[in-house]
Amino acid sequence: MPSVILIGHSFTYPISDVLHLFYSATPIVGESCITVGDPSVRIYSQLSDAGISTWTDGGLRYTETSFPGNLPPNREVKRQLYAILNVLTGREYPWGSLTGIRPTQVARECLTEENLISQYFVSPKKAHLAVEATKGEDRVFSRLLPEDLFLYVGIPFCPSRCAYCSFISEDAGNRSDLLSAYADAVLTEIRTYREISCIKPRAIYVGGGTPTVFPDELFVRFYEDLFREFYKDREIEITVEAGRPDTITPRKLRLLKDLGVRRICLNPQTLSDVTLKNLSRKHTADDFYRAYACAKEIGFEVINTDLIAGLPGEDIGTFEHTLETILQLAPQNITVHALSLKRKAKYAAEIPDSFGASAEAMIEFSHRRLKESGYLPYYLYRQKSTAEGQENTGYAKPGTECEYNVAMMGDRHNILSFGAGSMSKRIFANGRLERCQTVRNPEEYIARAVEMARRKAEFFADDPVGNREERIKE
Repeated sequence: MPSVILIGHSFTYPISDVLHLFYSATPIVGESCITVGDPSVRIYSQLSDAGISTWTDGGLRYTETSFPGNLPPNREVKRQLYAILNVLTGREYPWGSLTGIRPTQVARECLTEENLISQYFVSPKKAHLAVEATKGEDRVFSRLLPEDLFLYVGIPFCPSRCAYCSFISEDAGNRSDLLSAYADAVLTEIRTYREISCIKPRAIYVGGGTPTVFPDELFVRFYEDLFREFYKDREIEITVEAGRPDTITPRKLRLLKDLGVRRICLNPQTLSDVTLKNLSRKHTADDFYRAYACAKEIGFEVINTDLIAGLPGEDIGTFEHTLETILQLAPQNITVHALSLKRKAKYAAEIPDSFGASAEAMIEFSHRRLKESGYLPYYLYRQKSTAEGQENTGYAKPGTECEYNVAMMGDRHNILSFGAGSMSKRIFANGRLERCQTVRNPEEYIARAVEMARRKAEFFADDPVGNREERIKE
């Protein structure tokens, strides 16, 4: 494993990202040296007036005196290190030196698939996907105004913790005492904010966790109060993640429809009962079918289903069966995620060596079949801990795209978020982005809901002093 010596620059994050990609370990960052494991190779990364060079003690060298496509230095440092490690290890990754969360932002700058391939070593298949997803994003952006506000409400509780999950979600079965107090705290935070500042969202997204986790009576009270706070005068896009079929009842779905919810997410992840049991998801494939049929009968305009490629114990045949069955149901949206190897998840130490190859085959199959079936990619993001560098892609029948998803990933619109662990984003006229984090622990959030509301009201208010980040940082 290598150590990278920095000369003339301090681009530690780009260097660390590339090292993590190749070695799946957390780099140790020193003052001018970044190391992974026990270093056996020394790599030098230099920025000077002559350009950027990267070389090894063994004589391998990559030098650019003028950056391809006028790349900024931090990106050129990454691409050179990627090229060096590609030679040293014999490995390459589908997204090349693009380690960021949002490849479409770079694709939009590159304009063509050829530029993505030549500048960032992106594979032809992923370059094509990135350009297609960028076109999908742009179709949605054309409907939005710069001043549009997008609202997120987080419910960090689930019936049980999935084996792949590392989110802050609480196990509702063990913390049912918190559900009512948490629902009240969210409403308190929203109402306190509204006393200070106006909220006119373009779209609302209720995510989790599992937002349908509340018992029926509490569910009715919470959602009636929540949605009637926002859209008395106009229709807006409202999405609710009804992701766990074991939390869904006809009464809940009818209430959501009556309250103006147009989009719901029913997320089986897989239709293998064996895998579902191993995931600690307390439902079967039949439970999903019943929930889906009920949602269709009630008449939601858009239903999304989430699937995961690369789940342990599943081969390409299992994944193909799941996707083909979902295609027969014909939801308007289908989102395909590559399994992410989170360190705190149960599965973190149980992934077989063949994981990457099987996940890649599943992802490629889904891209082909969804396109054949009339679904187009419209948003795309990546996670650093996904094996073999695969991605998560949202597909939609034309005209059914989720505006919130695009706004959230696009970093062009303000996102106002309520609930424990939620993140608000403010976009300034010059493109600068600032974030405001809500406390993560649900019990602490319940005690500090009013404070969180006031913090966000200040965050979105005009601030002549600047330096907001230090005053809002948790």
